[in-house]
Amino acid sequence: MSSMLRTFPERLIGFSLRHARAVVAATFAATIVFGWFALKVKVNPDFISLLPKDSDVNALLAEYGTNAVQPDVLVFAVTADDGDVLDPAALRAYGEAVKAVAALPGVQSAVSPFNLVNFGWENDRLAIRPMSTGGVAPDARHLDEFRARLSGTRYARNLVVSASGRMLISYFQTESMGSFKGFMAEVDGITAAVRAAGLTPYVTGTVPLNVRTEFHLSRDAARLLGLAALIILLSYLASYRSLRAMVLPLVSVVFGTVWTVGFMSIAGYPLSLITIVAPPLILIFGNEYNIFTTSEYLRVARAEAAAAGWIARAARNVASPIAMAVLTTVIGFLSLLTTSIRQTREFAVIASVGSLACAFLALFFLPAMYALLGPPVVRSHRPGGAVERAMRGLAAFSARHPA
Repeated sequence: MSSMLRTFPERLIGFSLRHARAVVAATFAATIVFGWFALKVKVNPDFISLLPKDSDVNALLAEYGTNAVQPDVLVFAVTADDGDVLDPAALRAYGEAVKAVAALPGVQSAVSPFNLVNFGWENDRLAIRPMSTGGVAPDARHLDEFRARLSGTRYARNLVVSASGRMLISYFQTESMGSFKGFMAEVDGITAAVRAAGLTPYVTGTVPLNVRTEFHLSRDAARLLGLAALIILLSYLASYRSLRAMVLPLVSVVFGTVWTVGFMSIAGYPLSLITIVAPPLILIFGNEYNIFTTSEYLRVARAEAAAAGWIARAARNVASPIAMAVLTTVIGFLSLLTTSIRQTREFAVIASVGSLACAFLALFFLPAMYALLGPPVVRSHRPGGAVERAMRGLAAFSARHPA
């Protein structure tokens, strides 16, 4: 195993040094392809699917629910600014809004204060009828009848009307959609009309929650990637104080991240509440391999840049450490495949692919770029930075007191 780990990385490095221009061109071409797929990666804001298959909730759904896909729910409630939500004008405005939401594409069913089933007696017979005649907002003739049915039906209280009678609530079941952003944009237009009529709208349920989750996932992914890239850049600048040693490792790990997100799109893995951490995490731990390569490149350049084949020796020196590092990292991530949550297993695969991509680029792309640029300008090394003095002091203390 050890011989194989040395042989393949060293052969990879040798090939990249002999064909540096072709390697760099192929890397950029592959990054463009993966980048095109990365732009198509989907966002999955669903939090219900995070429940493991053997959870108590899923067991109850399996026992008492149906085998059909559970629909998403939109809850749409209003209160009146003047306090009387049962005023004819308020009921008319809310009824129009309920009808507009129910007519939106994807809405499968609606339960409102107007169409909720009511049981009563008519001509000494049990009558089943909606709360309001016709299942729509009552007109002036049927207003008193609607109010009487609504107040006299116990199960309607805290279902379609609050206990205080100051809020009306409706429920809409919708089919599953890839994204509810367009749907919620339509709902926002309807609630704006309700607000203009003197009512205060409230919207909740899994539909708006999915939209907000999708928004935060997309926004936070960009923030996390940007912050991670900035920290890495500053770390390289403080550590190497060399433009190429600062820019090229960052370019390499960004390419590795793009390859990973492109793989997610190709494999059909969306950005979820769990996998959202994979791209910034890869951007961070992928630098481990670039630090190996860049540090050895600068060390050997300082010591023997005038000697022939110095860059090949520098690259070969890190082949085995990088191979062992990526092997142990991938094994660690793949251990998550034993979990019962699907998104965690997806994260294990994504993180493993990202680790392999960053290590491959550190062994393949970085040496080729350093070979094209030639030896760096070697400056005399003067120990004295605060971090370096602290580390040297810690090392000396450990050597004097090994126990």
